[in-house]
This record gives sequence, structure tokens and C-alpha cells, in this order.
Amino acid sequence: MTDLVNALNEKYNRDDSVQNLSNKLSRGTIKYKEVKEIADIIGAKIDWNFSLNQFALASLITTPFLLLKILLFISI
Repeated sequence: MTDLVNALNEKYNRDDSVQNLSNKLSRGTIKYKEVKEIADIIGAKIDWNFSLNQFALASLITTPFLLLKILLFISI
């Protein structure tokens, strides 16, 4: 984890510590942006799968505003 934090600090011009990253991981408070940066450093790709059950799909069809919010969130 030390090498990872060093690479993150160098690439993104930060001064984070191993303890800081460890705390975020153990508390579950790491940000998506930070996860994307880690994936970039280790050469990984984040792949999201989004599926709806029939009830959720029916709700979306009857609630166009909610559908728009979800589509906008997915495209970010």
C-alpha cells in the first residue's frame, strides 16, 4: 500500500499517508474519484453493472423525472 500511496501522491500532487488511505478503506469513506485514481495507478478498469427488476422498471416508466436523474447519474 505504501507504493500505491506514493504513486498517487506523485501523480496527483498530494501528500496523503498510508494511514489516511487505510482509514478510508476500513471506514468505507473513500470517494469514487479516489477509487478511479487508484484504478488508474494499478492499471485497472472500473466496470459498473446496472440492472432493474420489474418493479423498479415499472416505477421508472411512471416517473420520467426519476428516470432522467438515474440516466444522468450513470453518465457521470
